[in-house]
Amino acid sequence: MGSVSEQIIKKYCGSVEDRVAACCDKQVAKYLKQSIYSEIQQKCKSEPVLAFVKQYVENLIQVKFQTSKN
Repeated sequence: MGSVSEQIIKKYCGSVEDRVAACCDKQVAKYLKQSIYSEIQQKCKSEPVLAFVKQYVENLIQVKFQTSKN
């Protein structure tokens, strides 16, 4: 993780990659995404960073569950 946004995620949410990797299905991962977003939203009010968090976690989910259409 190199960008400032990625550093903020790591600081306030820990290893998002590991948390997504631990999800057993895409629905659980979607709930996790909401939880991570809520965690970071409590600490950071920057809209660009919040948007980055949503997209970053969504990308991780898509990679993990790329064979799933839901």
